[in-house]
Amino acid sequence: MIYALLGMVGFAVLSLFDVACAKGMRYLKSLSWLLGSSLVGYSLIMASIKTSRVDLPIYIRYLGWALSTVALGLLIYSLFIEIPLKTAYIGNSPEPKLVTKGTYALVRHPWFLWFVFFVATLFVATGSKILLVSLPAWGAVNLLRIFVQDRYLYPRMFGQAYREYKKKTPMLIPNRDSLRKFLTSLKDQSDL
Repeated sequence: MIYALLGMVGFAVLSLFDVACAKGMRYLKSLSWLLGSSLVGYSLIMASIKTSRVDLPIYIRYLGWALSTVALGLLIYSLFIEIPLKTAYIGNSPEPKLVTKGTYALVRHPWFLWFVFFVATLFVATGSKILLVSLPAWGAVNLLRIFVQDRYLYPRMFGQAYREYKKKTPMLIPNRDSLRKFLTSLKDQSDL
């Protein structure tokens, strides 16, 4: 259970990262991102390996490993490629840039979908009972973060551009229009 709580603390520290970004606090931004990400990563790893297990058939576990690999790839893509790692999280980016293409055309917070998918499939792969308990707790903490980001921080950081983005792109559940924008943005990227 300690790993579930550690993950929640990690996400709370990542909320501090969000505030530091909004206020332009460069050192706090980098420090809180590093600490929060480390706590979440550590808790995910430890919850996967140091826990009692649900007995699942081996073929289900293999499917879980395959799907968790896909989910992790999507999570990394949305968080660290579409939003460049160096400028957004570590570097000294003078002004944050709003990303509205790729997976961010699908929903405003695609990383949340990929994270939930990752933890769920990691549970299937490992059978970890702690992951099963952690998923709703971590999901709830992240939903609170998303609400604060969407309602208070991002409108401050990105101004009118974010308000327009909110009108055109759903928060978490894709719709037909957002799916079309997502597919169009993928096609546009492949034409480059």
